[in-house]
Amino acid sequence: MKHLAGLKNLERITLAGGGFGDAGMVEAAKLPQLKYLGMWHVRVSDAGMSALRNHPGLEEIRLGPFWGKLITNQTIAHLATCPSLKKLSVGETWLTYEDGLYHLTQRKNPLEELNLGNTLIEPRDVDRIRRELSKTVVKWEGLAAAGKILNDSGWHRGKATKSMPERLLNSAMDAASTPEIK
Repeated sequence: MKHLAGLKNLERITLAGGGFGDAGMVEAAKLPQLKYLGMWHVRVSDAGMSALRNHPGLEEIRLGPFWGKLITNQTIAHLATCPSLKKLSVGETWLTYEDGLYHLTQRKNPLEELNLGNTLIEPRDVDRIRRELSKTVVKWEGLAAAGKILNDSGWHRGKATKSMPERLLNSAMDAASTPEIK
């Protein structure tokens, strides 16, 4: 990542899979012109994400940490400080209102969009963030979206059970197994 520092027009970075980690994130944070960052299945942790605190240019961030315990509520606290942030998408993890999403309510400028995708989260926490961020479009696929992935893959389930509440995991998997009533 440090070799990209000379690319003054580099505004978008997408990283999918691989060994990109905290050291790389520190270097990416040094790109003030960066407007978009998308990361799926990389090895960046909350500590690495802290390098993005107050990043002046980031407008959109998309994260999918692959059901591990590297990116948590603390990352939301770090990203909430980015003054230009308009869109935040987070999936494949567990979040709460009190320790994570709450920080988004403290922003001077509300987000335009918060996409929680298949995030494992209490429905009441989603309801609360929707109330608190009334000017933000809040999207969430529901517990069943997380549950379907966890039911379909023992590998994903194994990763999730190491750091996520068993009761919430079971609720999500049950939701995915229950036929939808129309």
